[in-house]
Amino acid sequence: MRRFWETLETIGASLPGGGPIEKWASPAMAKAIDTMEKELRAAESQAIESPYRDRLRLIRATVQELLVQSRDKYVTISRHPIPSLQAHRIATALQVDGKLDESAWQSATATANFVHMDGGPSEVNTTVKAMCDDTTLYLGFDCQEPNMDKLTLNQRIPSAGLCTDDSVEVMVGSTNIVKDGFLQIMLTADGIYIAMWPKKQGHRTLADLGVRGAAHRGTAGWTAEMEIPLRHFFDAEAQARDVLKAGLYRNRCVFGNHWKFATKMDSERWLCWSPTFVWSFNNPARFGTISLMPPK
Repeated sequence: MRRFWETLETIGASLPGGGPIEKWASPAMAKAIDTMEKELRAAESQAIESPYRDRLRLIRATVQELLVQSRDKYVTISRHPIPSLQAHRIATALQVDGKLDESAWQSATATANFVHMDGGPSEVNTTVKAMCDDTTLYLGFDCQEPNMDKLTLNQRIPSAGLCTDDSVEVMVGSTNIVKDGFLQIMLTADGIYIAMWPKKQGHRTLADLGVRGAAHRGTAGWTAEMEIPLRHFFDAEAQARDVLKAGLYRNRCVFGNHWKFATKMDSERWLCWSPTFVWSFNNPARFGTISLMPPK
């Protein structure tokens, strides 16, 4: 029993809490949990009377089983690699009208199809293409929608409430995103958009951010286009001016009031380029990378 309690204390001191994912999914963590299971079974075989038997049952239910659940969860998360997207440079600035009909968009690199927040497949296609010039990042969303007559488009002014309409969201920042935060943009299928920097200004629109957005609705889906000034992410002394961290998302609201999906990470309501594995789009640890590339 003494060996069991010493093992429990040693493993408890090594636990990483909520993260990082890599540690929870590591062979060392798997070995620690297996050791805990071995010692727990040995202790259970000896503790046939109360109160020791009851204490061990409590430890199994409140410690060991939760450790196994956490390990399995993070192993699953670790199997979803962080995605990347290339934004090749173009010579001429784009006209941001939401249509994505300029020839440059046809050859731009696209993301894989968006997924649910838990990584499960979506029933509709959502992809993003990216391009850049010396001063601007351009993003083009292509949102398939078989229920165009059911789009939710109630918002009329820029606000943080745009996410309750059918819309797309971008959270983008430098590779030092933990320190600097990120620029957050919401753009509805009606073309109403807001740009914010929550860490700097809270959830208020900032007219001087220079972000522009537009949307276009078709018969089988809708598209959205954004231009984002690169000056927000690279200071004058920055050496690496070619990589951004970004989360790309879609709020699909054709199902009505979104709050009834609040606890369902496998819902079609929340679609992601990179699954967040939490009930929120705001998870910078799961942001992908956008690399600013030379012309094709």
